[in-house]
Amino acid sequence: MEFGILGPVEVVEGGRVVAPGPLKQRALLAILLLHVNEVVPRDRLIEELWGEWAPQTAATSLHTYVSHLRKLLEAGDGAEPRLLLTRAPGYLLALDPDQLDLTRFERLAREGKQQLAADDPQAAADTLAQALSLWRGPPLAEFGSAPFALAESLRLQELRISTLEDRVEADLAVGRHMDLIGELETLAREHPFRERLHGQLMLALYRSGRQAEALNVYRQTRRRLVDELGIEPGPALQELEQAILRHEPALAPNRHTTATDPLGAPAPDARAEPAPDDTSAPAHAPPRTRHLARRWRLVAAVVLVAVTLGVGYAVRGGAPAAKLLAPNSVGFLDAKSGRITKSYPVGREPHAITVTDDAVWVANYRDETVTRIDPTAGNSVTVAIPGHPTGTVAYRSTVWVWTLEGRLVRIDPRYDHAGTPVSFAREVRGARTRGGGVAAGGGFLWIAAAPTTVIRVDPADPSAHPLPALPDDGVQGAITYHGGKVWVAGSSQVFPLTSPSRSPSAGTGATVGAVVDLAFGAGGLWVVSGRSGHLGGFVQALRRVDLGTLVPEQTIAVGSDPVSVAVAARSVWVASRSDGVVERVDPALNRVVDTIAVGAKPTALASGHDGIWVAVS
Repeated sequence: MEFGILGPVEVVEGGRVVAPGPLKQRALLAILLLHVNEVVPRDRLIEELWGEWAPQTAATSLHTYVSHLRKLLEAGDGAEPRLLLTRAPGYLLALDPDQLDLTRFERLAREGKQQLAADDPQAAADTLAQALSLWRGPPLAEFGSAPFALAESLRLQELRISTLEDRVEADLAVGRHMDLIGELETLAREHPFRERLHGQLMLALYRSGRQAEALNVYRQTRRRLVDELGIEPGPALQELEQAILRHEPALAPNRHTTATDPLGAPAPDARAEPAPDDTSAPAHAPPRTRHLARRWRLVAAVVLVAVTLGVGYAVRGGAPAAKLLAPNSVGFLDAKSGRITKSYPVGREPHAITVTDDAVWVANYRDETVTRIDPTAGNSVTVAIPGHPTGTVAYRSTVWVWTLEGRLVRIDPRYDHAGTPVSFAREVRGARTRGGGVAAGGGFLWIAAAPTTVIRVDPADPSAHPLPALPDDGVQGAITYHGGKVWVAGSSQVFPLTSPSRSPSAGTGATVGAVVDLAFGAGGLWVVSGRSGHLGGFVQALRRVDLGTLVPEQTIAVGSDPVSVAVAARSVWVASRSDGVVERVDPALNRVVDTIAVGAKPTALASGHDGIWVAVS
């Protein structure tokens, strides 16, 4: 029996794929595979599987999932379990290293790196290609934004791209530069800040007789780093550019040259006496090598001093670095400059933003507060909320807040004080919701109480006759009002509520995969949705939906973990939490035209005048 986690979770027995069961059971198997041959405590498994919404029956459910996995994995002959073992204080999945694709990948990646270091690039290229062939797709994507999946997916993806860079280095060393150009151009677009990949592309182009294009790659990379991060390329990339300009012989094909050592300078001989004026270069090294060693040591010293003193300047001419947001803050991203121009600290884990004429309201989930920011005066006020706020909306000079506990709270901006909460426990299935959002329109407030219910509320008397609707497609949490209709995020669709002023019910929607967020403007309905593997193979992306036919007409690739979308300044903006960026989409081109690093993990966006407000946690 073999197990796969480098892609959708997979169990293979005798060449036949065995279904690992429902989503929670697959998640349990994934967590055990990530900690193979380790004991994982029951409490940790419950936290990873259910998070803060763990039911009282979680321990019983966990035991059931373990029993079902045992029936799947064990021989079923009544013997003692051999793979899934009970070991205090939890469970252990005991596998041989070759039974799991991840352990095979890690072993091959190590071997390939060792072969590369031993100056055997052909063997390294073969080994690393074999390692990368084990990948079947994005790891853990079927589990969406589950905390364990997000953290481990980032780690595994980083391991993969690092191994891919090693394989490219090996291929360059054996002279496959012309075959690599197309692959490297794609990788450089996907990873705009990985200097090693851009250096490898420059080297492949140069060796293929395309010096001008190689230098253009450097110029574009430098411009992106300076404009978006406020930093210059690292010394290795700068030295590679200079070496290309000089046609250095060391860059010729079939030389074992790496992006971290672009000039191919010989390694110091450990047996040589060090030069009396330069301990970092061997005594017999040519003058140029000693000169480079001195330059690199000087650059390192400058960078060390800058970091130690906390200087907010890039190396180039003392130019100010791009402003980045500190964790748990809100900033304004100016559409014209593409930079953060304002920032304000808020509470922990900001979940939602509402912008009014004179203030920005931020729901701080962890602190159970709402922060009111006055951008003109530059100050803020914090309002305590009886619960964990997950959504906010402004309606008729009042700010309304929806909480995880199923409460609707009113804030009067004149006094910055929360009113008596109204509980909707009876209207929501179960005593506790999974949070959700709130919208306003048509004379009513509309609450998306995930995972099952939309509630219509009269803001004049919120406790009087709230009207719940239970869409068959469920409710994911995002909700908005547009064109006389309420639009709701579902498990596989974004759909309108028909007859919203009478008895609302779900109308025909656009099938886009599980909806994360939605926004109207720029000629259409824009939906962040997908969750690959969760509902029939959707890829998490930004989708443009035709409002006439309710058919997705464009799918636009964005960051690996898009969590929010908004329309402002004739652009569509998407926040990617894992990548720590906000991407700008041109609706005329239907593609990303700018990627802006914001410094921390973005959680919410809201439209502003000539730009976008972004919250980070």
